Amino acid sequence: MMLTELALDFAEPALQNGNWTLREQLEALASFLPTFTAPGFSFGHTVESRKTGDVWSIPYYATAPEADDFVQVANDYGWVRSFDWGEWAHSNEGKLFRTNLGALDHASPNQIAKVLTAVIRSDRFSEGALGNAFASGMLTRIVRRAKALLDDIGPTTA
Repeated sequence: MMLTELALDFAEPALQNGNWTLREQLEALASFLPTFTAPGFSFGHTVESRKTGDVWSIPYYATAPEADDFVQVANDYGWVRSFDWGEWAHSNEGKLFRTNLGALDHASPNQIAKVLTAVIRSDRFSEGALGNAFASGMLTRIVRRAKALLDDIGPTTA
């Protein structure tokens, strides 16, 4: 796919944060590939309930600082979009990406944005959804796909 085709597929300027080029947006995601594939990297963990005096704390999922950075970058670079992500997640396309992670290897930038939006937004309602997306390999496949799209675009020309 040519750069112009990718950019047209991804163009939703009213929904993007900042004035980023597609290259910059892809670079932002792809920058997490070394972190996500590093041996021993932990995206987060469940903190078990505990009692302190008469007060109980409920279990929760604590994300690593790098995971928080990833979510921030996804938001800052316009990957998290304003659309009915809940409906999309139940569509054929949404189900495809959820049940067949290999489909992410061929996802367009717009499809990546939809998947990221659905996962990041769902984590607000279902704590740990982001951690599960990482554990399943989904987020690593997304950053790998961003890197592959960058490679397809080729080097910048000045």
